[in-house]
Amino acid sequence: MSAERDDRDDRYADDRLVPVALAGSRVEAETVVALLEAHGIRAFAQHRDLEAVFPTLFSQPGTPVLVRQRDAPEARALLDATPGSPPPG
Repeated sequence: MSAERDDRDDRYADDRLVPVALAGSRVEAETVVALLEAHGIRAFAQHRDLEAVFPTLFSQPGTPVLVRQRDAPEARALLDATPGSPPPG
């Protein structure tokens, strides 16, 4: 059974979500998401609403922008080429 599970996990390896940017605000994160999606890259911002209430829960401030692992190189290249983009996540 574990070999079967490993095969299934590998099949979806490229669909794992990885951070490509760490936006300084919610608005910046949504702007980055819009930029990526305008270029055909599905993305979303991982909002941390609880951070305002419990700031010690999160080791790094900001809003990560996530994409599928297979799209990460293209997303990073696009963000690197875009002036004013947030730093890598």
